[in-house]
Amino acid sequence: MAEKTEEPTQKKLQDARKEGQVVKSELITRGAQLLALTLWFWVQGPRLVVALQDAFDKTIHYVLLPLEDAYLRVFMVCLDVLLHFVLSLILVVFLTTVSAIVAQIGFLFAFKKLLPKMDALNPVNNLKNIFSLKKFYGIFRTVLIVILLTTVFFHIFRTYSRSFLYLPACGVQCALPLIGKLTVWFFICLIAFYIAFATIDYLFERYQLRKQLRMSKQDIRQEYKDIESNPEMKGFIRGKHNELQQEDSSSRVQKASAVVRNPTHLAVCLYYEPEETPLPMVIEKGAGSAAEKIIQLARRFKIPTFENVSLARKLMADTKIGDYIPEALFEPVAEILRIAMLEREEALEEDLAEISSSEEHDAVSSDEDKTRDSAEWADSGVDPDLEKDAQSGADAKESFSAAQSQTEQEEDTSNKGIDSEDPPLEPPPFGRFQDRV
Repeated sequence: MAEKTEEPTQKKLQDARKEGQVVKSELITRGAQLLALTLWFWVQGPRLVVALQDAFDKTIHYVLLPLEDAYLRVFMVCLDVLLHFVLSLILVVFLTTVSAIVAQIGFLFAFKKLLPKMDALNPVNNLKNIFSLKKFYGIFRTVLIVILLTTVFFHIFRTYSRSFLYLPACGVQCALPLIGKLTVWFFICLIAFYIAFATIDYLFERYQLRKQLRMSKQDIRQEYKDIESNPEMKGFIRGKHNELQQEDSSSRVQKASAVVRNPTHLAVCLYYEPEETPLPMVIEKGAGSAAEKIIQLARRFKIPTFENVSLARKLMADTKIGDYIPEALFEPVAEILRIAMLEREEALEEDLAEISSSEEHDAVSSDEDKTRDSAEWADSGVDPDLEKDAQSGADAKESFSAAQSQTEQEEDTSNKGIDSEDPPLEPPPFGRFQDRV
């Protein structure tokens, strides 16, 4: 049997998810429940204490009533407390539990997980599960949590031990605040421990699941064969092939991840994106003048080009446009794509370096222009801004002088009109003037 050393593929993870094999930590769910209980008691605690005191007082008063009547009244009081507080607490815990599970695994309904399995009746498998790493981890985790919580609680009791000695002399007024403070500290410690251990437990569960789903190289090859032989995948490949046929050669070359040539007679464009295609795909190929055109376009679009005579011939002979590469060419194509990714990263770094250098050059040029303007101002002895202000002041002065001369002429004309024998004009009525306004 081949050794399973490879990480599970995306299809393997999806199939395991359908069967209910997902990463889930019980400590996360319990921690969320504890946090919800803490918040509920923080909000509803005072009301619950008042309701319980009221129910206790009513129960004492009902003692003097007939037995059947007293039973009925006490039952109604307890039912009222149950409806107002206990049901709300159950609802909060239920919603918190569902939310914690959905946050870990999403919305999943795995009916296969509920079906009984015959392997559970196998004593050999049960013996393996008893002495498995997961069982030892669970025991160690539980013991460690108990030891740490006991140590912390002992320290808290030891810190407040002197306060307990004075409780008989102080009474209930001192006991309630002390108990409340101890309860708060206990809940804070519990929540902190659950957060820490839940994180560790989730990572361990994830490691265990991936280890369980590991595959061998033969399993991966078989999975690719199953994908290619699947009718749905064949339809998907046919659709991709039709789409690629409709695109022009330039857009195909621009989309390529790498180009394999031989050296000018043959050219094949390979495209590979893990999220879109399960295997590298041939999106364009050509021979003769078509190959030369592909190589020219690859240089224009800065597509990595590799000269590999044997690989180019095999791709031209064994594949069509829109086909995935055959299994025999996995290794050489993988090596070419790896080098192409490295070249793209180097080109991106060079482009970023050119952009940063151009920005620095622009900043230096701006500083030189400012220095040149300052030198010209120092040589002439006149500040350009002050010169503009002086010119504006002169224009304003001329405008003021012209307006003043015009005002004097109007005053002379009005004086002449007053000295004439014509009677002065009566001012218009205020009402009509106000209407115009």
